Amino acid sequence: MQRNWDVIRKILLKLKETSCPLDASGFAATEGIDNQIMMYHFHQLSDAGLIKANIHESNMGDPLKPYGFAMAMKLTLRGHDFLDIIENEKVWTATKQIITDKEGVLIYDVILAVARRIIVSKVFD
Repeated sequence: MQRNWDVIRKILLKLKETSCPLDASGFAATEGIDNQIMMYHFHQLSDAGLIKANIHESNMGDPLKPYGFAMAMKLTLRGHDFLDIIENEKVWTATKQIITDKEGVLIYDVILAVARRIIVSKVFD
């Protein structure tokens, strides 16, 4: 399954704005995103330590649907820090554009580095 940074950002933004746990299936339906794709991203965010989540892996015999249930409880400190850097839509768009223009790969460390440079350049202009 492919990682989608826009889905990741949507999850983090939603968790920041709500005080309730976020159900992957319900959020997937609201956002018009395939349920398994959403659950995959909840799982990835939990593994990366960006969110605290309850994840039940149950493929019910179908290896193409490995995630049975995912509920994000909250952002972690690391999740808040990452979201603080990519929350601004202009910074997020510029970050993705710079990375893809240079044929770079959207990975966590690169996104952080580029977004930080954009923010610093705006602050000290």
